[in-house]
Amino acid sequence: MLESVWLEEEGDDKAFLQGLIKIAAAFHHYKKGTYQGMLDLLLAGRDVLNRFKPAYRGIKLRVFLRAVNEWIPIARRLVRGEVKSTRREIPPLVYRT
Repeated sequence: MLESVWLEEEGDDKAFLQGLIKIAAAFHHYKKGTYQGMLDLLLAGRDVLNRFKPAYRGIKLRVFLRAVNEWIPIARRLVRGEVKSTRREIPPLVYRT
């Protein structure tokens, strides 16, 4: 769904959606067990979204990206085979109130 919206957007909105899509895809890779793809997409999505901090379009990116950053060392450990899985929650989007 986000991808169809992303295709129609331009500028900052397009980049923002691309960052969200990359992070969502990273967790899809996590569920499939393709951890290198997960790590690559987490890093790429984080790099895109960092430029929109602290918030964009009502989403608290500082909070979201803090949670994403906590996943990066876990993803690296998964890639190296040091752990098989984790019970850590996938980061939710937090909206400004």
